[in-house]
Amino acid sequence: MTWEPVDQWPDGRAGGVFRGAAEIVVADRGAPNALERLRTWWHSTPDHPLEATVRRAALTPGWLYVEGREGGRRRVRVEAIVGARRAGKRLIYAVADGEDLVVVERRDSFEKALAARLGDRATGWSSWRSPTSPRGLAFATLGALLLAQMGVLMIVDRYDDAMRLIAEGEPLARPAAKFYSGFGFCIAALMLVTFQPRCWLADSVGLTSVRGLFGWVTRTHPVEKVRAVRVETETLRRGKESVYTTDVEVEVAGERARLRVSRRRTKMAHDASRNREEAEAIARRLRQIFGLEG
Repeated sequence: MTWEPVDQWPDGRAGGVFRGAAEIVVADRGAPNALERLRTWWHSTPDHPLEATVRRAALTPGWLYVEGREGGRRRVRVEAIVGARRAGKRLIYAVADGEDLVVVERRDSFEKALAARLGDRATGWSSWRSPTSPRGLAFATLGALLLAQMGVLMIVDRYDDAMRLIAEGEPLARPAAKFYSGFGFCIAALMLVTFQPRCWLADSVGLTSVRGLFGWVTRTHPVEKVRAVRVETETLRRGKESVYTTDVEVEVAGERARLRVSRRRTKMAHDASRNREEAEAIARRLRQIFGLEG
């Protein structure tokens, strides 16, 4: 087990006098203020929710002690922190075979001390992000605008009739149903921008799927579960034409299928060769980030 529950908080200071076997505290971090809590809530995601944010922390020569928002205390060896990521005024530290750690970004002595201990595992060392598809971006933006416009027009047009029918005890009459449908169109617009388009982020924390125009929906596959990165080329013949498809796929433990992080398709053989070279370059970059051989 990577994380260990603890009862006592280290209170020793480097160069100071402390009692018994108290550990030397290299750097510590206090509780976030109201503005920091608000920013953390806004940038929280399903795989790194607000509950994962640390209330306070203390770094010793061998351990990182943290206290959660609910008051529970635990510690993890610094060597077990395998990577870090800067995301929306937050720092996410990946812990091998354990729950990730989230702290508010302050650029203070605590962050500098921890970054010095992590070395190449610190934030900004190496990362790759797939480009957002222009087609997916256009589909999400235009589709959401059309759905929202239709929804608002239906709500405004049927508002008086719907209120009258509801007051008369006929909430399921056709005018009222069209009023409700307007809200349905608005919800569909919100769902569209929440899940489309999709891109991938790879770094020392792991492989993360980022969905939506605002990046609200994410799913991270921990770096220790990434098994392999492959480039697959498929040729599909359609009559006299050939379609060349080149994919960069990542194999993750526990997933039934490999995750496609990049796809290029062309009908020209020379373009297919160039796509293959670009895919191999992406695969080499990902293998370097994930520490894979070959």
